[in-house]
Amino acid sequence: MEARDLVLKMYRENEERYDLSAFEKGQMFARWLEAGVYASQRELSGAIGLGEAAAAKYLAVAGLPVKFSRRSATSA
Repeated sequence: MEARDLVLKMYRENEERYDLSAFEKGQMFARWLEAGVYASQRELSGAIGLGEAAAAKYLAVAGLPVKFSRRSATSA
């Protein structure tokens, strides 16, 4: 099984089981891009069935300072 197949399987399982925060999703997507699983944000968003704008927002949230992201996750 290829890395892409594995990360997509993991993503789908997590989406069904857990209410992942925007920060957690963004971190996951950023790791995939950094690891070269997907070459671009466009490729990643197509694979997971999200629009490019939504993927960009998740990645932007993941780039926020940890203190802010924890605070926003608990206030939701």
